[in-house]
Amino acid sequence: MTCRAYERTKAWKASIALVAHVYQLTRDFPPEEKSGLAGSMRKSITALPGKAAAAYEQSDYAPARAIIDAADALLRDVLVLAQISQSLKILHAKQVTLLSKKIDAVVKALESMLDDLFEDFEEEPPVELAA
Repeated sequence: MTCRAYERTKAWKASIALVAHVYQLTRDFPPEEKSGLAGSMRKSITALPGKAAAAYEQSDYAPARAIIDAADALLRDVLVLAQISQSLKILHAKQVTLLSKKIDAVVKALESMLDDLFEDFEEEPPVELAA
């Protein structure tokens, strides 16, 4: 199978690693949470590598930015679900802290990928509407 260009990016590799981490983290959730918190965390996180790939393949900044923003929202959801799991004593604080650090690293990698793809892009200043 051929390696696609996005598969060589740090953002995509970090996304795949984060998926594996979340699956490992949720492996020992109580049975009643397999389709609840664990299932929600897994569903959100598995969409992440696809978002990284889709953003990489955009030829224009705005759609790529929108995809990165959607990925950021997924990551925020995963972290909130982990914090809920901590409050329910399913996860320990150290596990949530580590997850948060890994999420921050993925966000940084996604932003860096976007910067690399569109390094010459400068956003237009907002247009002020006349009153």
